[in-house]
Amino acid sequence: MVRIEARRFRRLAATCPRRIFAERLPESTAGPWARRALGDIQRHLGLALGGEAGARLAQRLAMPASGDMLLRLVRQTVPRASADTVKFGLAGSLGRRYGAGMTTRPDPLHAGDRFPAEVIGYAVRLSFRFPLSLRMGEEMLALRGSTVSHETVRQCGLTFGRVIATRIRQQRLARGDEWHLDEVMISSAGKRHHLWRAVGWDGFVRARLVQRRRATTAAKRLLCKLLKKPGRAPRVLITDTLQSHAAAQQDLQLRGEHRRHQGLNNRAESSHRPTRRRERPRKRFTSPQQVQCFLSIHDPIDNLIHLRRDHRPASEHRTARARAFAAWAEVAA
Repeated sequence: MVRIEARRFRRLAATCPRRIFAERLPESTAGPWARRALGDIQRHLGLALGGEAGARLAQRLAMPASGDMLLRLVRQTVPRASADTVKFGLAGSLGRRYGAGMTTRPDPLHAGDRFPAEVIGYAVRLSFRFPLSLRMGEEMLALRGSTVSHETVRQCGLTFGRVIATRIRQQRLARGDEWHLDEVMISSAGKRHHLWRAVGWDGFVRARLVQRRRATTAAKRLLCKLLKKPGRAPRVLITDTLQSHAAAQQDLQLRGEHRRHQGLNNRAESSHRPTRRRERPRKRFTSPQQVQCFLSIHDPIDNLIHLRRDHRPASEHRTARARAFAAWAEVAA
């Protein structure tokens, strides 16, 4: 270890522009710009590794510096960019800031994100469009060069999935005045619950509701939720033979026609299949709140990419699929 001592001098004359002077060391001991060279090394560490990782490497190289100091050096070097450049990103889990010089879209939804909007939209689509587990989504993102954990995939789906689902609801309002109502039993946390769902004539899910009971009160809550949405009252209600639907319609004084038959409600019963397919890879739902949160994001995304193959040639199906992909790119950007 070499110990170096240098003296510092304070000015006395008020006319001198500098306040403190330092004694020059011999050039054989340290160059005149040694401190600037050290700053260049720390700045390059910040550019290459970011704040926290660069600080850890600097500590091992015997030139300790905090993460904030490295990022400060980077900000002094990199010229101020326009609104489409974001200087900080997200580390492995959402909400922890780290990194520098990350370029993404100017959308405030993705401000401060580690990954661009395309990767985030791809993660949301894997989580809600396909029946995959979180670890499967982690592996598929790794194949595309994005190293994240399964917990990051889950947080990304919840954080950005709500925003994307809201955009889809605002752009694609439910159409038609023919409602198909049905309920199915689900198990969460070892308890039985009933998932009530309303589907339009075109197969779009209009509303969903998780209730403990299969009674008139639950049917009325579903109908009230439907009536609050923009649109007109139903002209036709199609249900199975459950008496709760008729009692709820009578209590709410709906004048539409009510058709009850076990074979007429296949459209609503088929809408439960995607939920069942996604329930198995996730090892079932843990609470009714989780079911409601998952379906509130899943159903609008499924409505956006809802492609029907019945009585449609392959050319029309590919055209509709291309339109759906373009709509997804617009809402997920």
